[in-house]
Amino acid sequence: MHRSLMTPGREDLSPYPPIGQLDFEKIVAMTDEDLDRAFRERHGLQNIFKPGKPDYRSFNYMPEDDEDARLLELKRIVLTRLEGVGLGPNSKIWDWYDSVKENIDDPASSLGVILKNVLTDECKGRIKDVRENVAREAAVLVPYPRLQQLERQIQSKLRSMGQEPLSISDIFKVERLPSHAGDGLPSTRMNLETGLKLYLFKLEGLSNDACAERLQMDKNSMQTSWMIYFTPRAREIYRLAIGRKARYKGR
Repeated sequence: MHRSLMTPGREDLSPYPPIGQLDFEKIVAMTDEDLDRAFRERHGLQNIFKPGKPDYRSFNYMPEDDEDARLLELKRIVLTRLEGVGLGPNSKIWDWYDSVKENIDDPASSLGVILKNVLTDECKGRIKDVRENVAREAAVLVPYPRLQQLERQIQSKLRSMGQEPLSISDIFKVERLPSHAGDGLPSTRMNLETGLKLYLFKLEGLSNDACAERLQMDKNSMQTSWMIYFTPRAREIYRLAIGRKARYKGR
């Protein structure tokens, strides 16, 4: 089994759902016990906080005697980060975090500082690895429903055009995958879902201008992503499908 579908340090455990696909609403409803188990069994982390209690002075929007609530909330946030949820302006985390932070002026700017100060290097390293590698790989190996639907649409379209059907792993370069972000995990960059839509739109004959408009992407960035993330094989099959001469060789 691929390492992205296993728990670091406990390769006998296979996280399900795959890393990066744990429902956001489920995370923010987890109990303290549920969270500790997820840290251990999904991410191989026995401790997420540096030695000693987290410094709660930054948590000035809660009563001083409510440390348990503060800790529970912080652990939920940490798990969302470990599941690949970013802190960008379009992240779903702010819909939830802002709603429980009515008394803090700028939760977005303070949260990153809080996490940097209280998390172990191991935990921060795991967050980075999940965001840049693990969740992307897991989404290709075990696609979530929307990716499966797009994959089927692409395969059906290719068959109708007399070409071999391609899987997600055939379409994207394994060594350079787009972001895993999709349902519930907003991303302003090219992600797997956007990439599959782009491939389907191009098969349907849409121009680059039309694709960029439909995907709400900058055309130049979209064209760069086409070369960066898509395999030579996928690009060659596309050219053959629309009646052009093959240009690429190899995968």
